[in-house]
Amino acid sequence: LIDKGYTYTGVDISSDLIAPAKERFPAGSFHTSDATTVSSLFKQKFDLILCALLLNVFDILETIKVVLNKTKALLEPTGQFVVCNVHPCFDPYMQKGLLGRNDVETHFDTYFSSPTRFIVHKQIGDTTFTFDDYHFTFSDFINTASETGFYIEKIDECPPDPTQRHLDLEYYEKKKYFPTFYVMNLKLK
Repeated sequence: LIDKGYTYTGVDISSDLIAPAKERFPAGSFHTSDATTVSSLFKQKFDLILCALLLNVFDILETIKVVLNKTKALLEPTGQFVVCNVHPCFDPYMQKGLLGRNDVETHFDTYFSSPTRFIVHKQIGDTTFTFDDYHFTFSDFINTASETGFYIEKIDECPPDPTQRHLDLEYYEKKKYFPTFYVMNLKLK
């Protein structure tokens, strides 16, 4: 985006994440805000809004509807809203139920149990990170987007790129059979 001359704005609830973004990309505008109140920060509208790995932190669909409505208020009429999220078919909740993944705490029932809380403990280097998220079905996300005035222009379930398998063959072999993430391009109805 920078190389193409675009202006950009970043928003995160964590000031710990905003601080390095401001340092690394000083030409950008960065704000600390909750997604349910973000629209009060801006008077302008945006051509593109990217929502990355956010929707699973909410415990009810009503909160996701609030976030989508706030996003809608910030989007130009011809703008695009891009949602990148963990694919519910094989999120950590499903991995616990299907594969017995031992770093996930949850009460696994079925894919259709929605929302269901799961907690992931992920070791990265010397630090253990804890992620507290919720499993929703794919239809939950799609129907909620539609109910809040969006239509789906395109969905990509992000299969691994075969030309990249030489970088990490073990990772590629595990991921080539199921979706891990999805990207949904939404437009206003």
